[in-house]
Amino acid sequence: MEIKKAIKRIIALGTGATMLGATVLGAMAAADLGSYPAPFVVDSTYNAVAIVGANAKAADSIGVADVLLGLASIEGTAVSTTTAVTSLEGDAYQIAKSSDELNLFEYLSADSGSGELANGPVGTVTKSELNALADGSITNEKGTFTYNQYIIMPENASVVYTVDSDVSDDPALYLKFVDASLGYLYRLSFASALKSDIDSASDFDDLDNKKISLLGKEFTIIDTDNSTGEIDLMAGAVQDTLTEGESKTYTINGIDYETEVIIITDVTTPQVKL
Repeated sequence: MEIKKAIKRIIALGTGATMLGATVLGAMAAADLGSYPAPFVVDSTYNAVAIVGANAKAADSIGVADVLLGLASIEGTAVSTTTAVTSLEGDAYQIAKSSDELNLFEYLSADSGSGELANGPVGTVTKSELNALADGSITNEKGTFTYNQYIIMPENASVVYTVDSDVSDDPALYLKFVDASLGYLYRLSFASALKSDIDSASDFDDLDNKKISLLGKEFTIIDTDNSTGEIDLMAGAVQDTLTEGESKTYTINGIDYETEVIIITDVTTPQVKL
């Protein structure tokens, strides 16, 4: 009798396990990707939990983040099959090169990164990508000197999906720069050395009032210093020179501005009162 009871209990337990297995397997079969984003998004509401192990590889974290970003873009909106397209307006450049797009957790620069954090798509941005980086030239009595402009991408900046407690308790996409490291580096380089005479005040005499375009904006060289190599630039809607006691009216955006130089002091560092 005891043996029969034991067999009945085993059969009952086995039947229960079979039913449980059928229920679990049935649920798994129902949750295929044919109904994606369901069951992870139900009635336009996120309905899932993503778990990444403490020792998970970067590739696993990237995969989870990609899924979460995809679900986040669907949550609260009607499901659509339209492919997202990034469009740029004006003189702008998307950090990508042909089929090499900028990915999550990837460095921006093509000259940095290692291992699973592959090098970014772009190392240097030139006139080919931005019109503001067009070549320019300066002409003086010594000749014509052509220069190039370019922007070097930061080596330690990367795209991350993380929480910034100063902004929000929710994770979001950020462009992360390492503390005490360079950001974007702008450079202007002359193909041949820019030449000029040096006057008695140690200024580059042949550069006075010359025009130079930087990042698409025109500047005038108003002062130079041979001892330090410094060059002072000025830009604005109106550029002019007034002597002490002189006054002029300038029209900017339809508004007249009367300017008068009341006094120019004779101290070591001259000061102007308007």
